Amino acid sequence: MAATTPTTPIAGLTQTDAERIRSEMGPRRAPRTSRSYAEIVWANTFTLFNLVLMILLIPMLVLGLFSDALFGGVLIANTLIGIVQESRAKRTLDRLALLVAPHGTVLRDGEPVELAVADIVPGDVVLLEPGDQVVADGEMVRATVLSLDESALTGESDAVSRVDGDPVLSGSFCVAGSGAYRVTAVGIDSFAGRLASEAKGNRVQLSPLQLDINRILRILIVVMVPMAVLMIASTFWIDLAATLDFPAEELHEALWDLAFAGEVTNDSFAPLRNPRLEVRRKRQGRGRRFAPGRKAAGPAVQGRWSLTAPLFEGAPPVGPRLRAQAELMLERYGILTREMALAEGIQGGFSTIYPELANLEVLGTAKRGYFIEGLGGAQFALSGAVERLRSQPRPDGSLNLIASTDPASPWGAMLPWPKLESGRRPARTAGSFVLARDGVPLLYVEKGGKGLLRLDQDLDGPDLDRCLEHLAEAAGDEGIPPLK
Repeated sequence: MAATTPTTPIAGLTQTDAERIRSEMGPRRAPRTSRSYAEIVWANTFTLFNLVLMILLIPMLVLGLFSDALFGGVLIANTLIGIVQESRAKRTLDRLALLVAPHGTVLRDGEPVELAVADIVPGDVVLLEPGDQVVADGEMVRATVLSLDESALTGESDAVSRVDGDPVLSGSFCVAGSGAYRVTAVGIDSFAGRLASEAKGNRVQLSPLQLDINRILRILIVVMVPMAVLMIASTFWIDLAATLDFPAEELHEALWDLAFAGEVTNDSFAPLRNPRLEVRRKRQGRGRRFAPGRKAAGPAVQGRWSLTAPLFEGAPPVGPRLRAQAELMLERYGILTREMALAEGIQGGFSTIYPELANLEVLGTAKRGYFIEGLGGAQFALSGAVERLRSQPRPDGSLNLIASTDPASPWGAMLPWPKLESGRRPARTAGSFVLARDGVPLLYVEKGGKGLLRLDQDLDGPDLDRCLEHLAEAAGDEGIPPLK
């Protein structure tokens, strides 16, 4: 018969010692299974999407446009749905955590007692049986053919044998044998606690799609904040018509009188393009029973109106503005004459900037003389422009295609257009072109390539064919639109 080795009894902590150790350790923070309700409300309320909607909603409420602010319901619904769904998930996770919370069998006063993990303190002796979880770090004090599964900690799929004196780590499971270990670390001081803390400390990496969406939302916020300020600081036509007890036609005329006087401005191009569109007159007599009470604003009055005074605060006085305008005209044309100033539509004409041009002559920036024959006698030019004009090569018959609105195209501004027998007249319009040779206009290409006007009545035969070939090459190179 084989001899048996007597087993030394293991003494655990007494209840008094366990309470003393626990009081010395202080309150132990329970591990969190989910976010708190305050964090859930914060995370679902203060989002980029809600911020975009809020920036749009506040101006609508300030201006009293409550019908246009109905999209605020989307903001409220989106926030409430997110809070309710995550709160329900939190309650489910908390209940699940209570069901699967590990317990350990501990020797207290020499008797085995089943305790929750939060009640186990360093020095306790925890008993292990197959299927039990190691709930705290410790050192084996008795092992009987004990095998532990540490795959959750180390990734090792094979069970590991443990003998007396070997360390054990929380998070492993007993798969065979039995034993007991003395606790050395619990809670966040244990190996599993430190591992969980490091895992929670890592930030969640957003996907490329989420990063792109957030980038777009940030751009929208940057654009909409000044727009919201302008909306609050400006007034709609419907607000003017509702606030002032005057006919809409009179308000329309008064508003445009202020606009032409430079007192008010609009944020839309449509009223500027159609300043004289009449406001739809009110229909006389009783209207339909279910007709809308307020008509939409026409193109002449739509958009937001605001005073121009804040825009011109701190503007330079008249003298520096005229000096800058004179310098810009010289830079643009090189040689400035009365006809060019009239073509630019300078308020007051050439006489307005003449004193500043004379000052530039005194400073040596410009020269006064008679540089271009046939134009006004008072001509000012930059020194470099005069030298370039003198160094121009002799006519060589080369063709030049330029836009009719280009400063280098003098026709329709400084020089009159050639008179045509057909009665049709060219114009300096955007999208039209002039084909010239040696300073003589030959052909005029209408806007969009819809037609050609022969400016030189003697242009015919091979010369005309050469000009048409030049236009075809320019259209092929996308220099001008296709000819129709």
